[in-house]
Amino acid sequence: MIRVIQSGFVACVAAVFVSGCGTSSPVRHYGLVAVETDAQFPVSDEFAVSVGPFRIAEYLNRSQIVTRGDGVKINRADFDLWAEPLLKSFQRTVADNLAVLLGSDRVLDFPAYAELGAGYQVSGQVTRFDTDPDGLAVLEIQWLIKDIDDNRVVPARRSRYTAQVASPDGYSSVVEALSELIGAFSRDVAATLAELP
Repeated sequence: MIRVIQSGFVACVAAVFVSGCGTSSPVRHYGLVAVETDAQFPVSDEFAVSVGPFRIAEYLNRSQIVTRGDGVKINRADFDLWAEPLLKSFQRTVADNLAVLLGSDRVLDFPAYAELGAGYQVSGQVTRFDTDPDGLAVLEIQWLIKDIDDNRVVPARRSRYTAQVASPDGYSSVVEALSELIGAFSRDVAATLAELP
């Protein structure tokens, strides 16, 4: 009798485990994309730019996509993840945008400036990169440009960019809006670089 009860219990636990596994949501991966398509600030062939290093706030430094809830709540997606470390993706997307905006193939990802030996270096600190409960995507970043040749720094600045997410409940729309914010930041950087000697 005891053996029958134990067998029934084991079968019940196994059924619950299997049914739980069968209903779990699939994991989805997302990546930031460059959004610029035109050389709005063309530069000379000698113009060289190294993009990075950038740093990112620790609450963002994880594989889960982060959004904000009500008040001080931070939400981390269970099944919607970045396809690669967010910092690397952010830095590369800035570089890809700048290469198009400046019309240059000498826009390289850090630490490429060591190979360039000249030109400019763009670096910064991302302090916010998420969406709020109302579906507003926000990028807040501190950044500067350094002239590698003479070690001169263009005055650092703080910038804030916002965009409305088309479908706030969909992570594809969230990532698309965040990519647009990187595009807006890249345009400001390109405009500043184009004004330098």
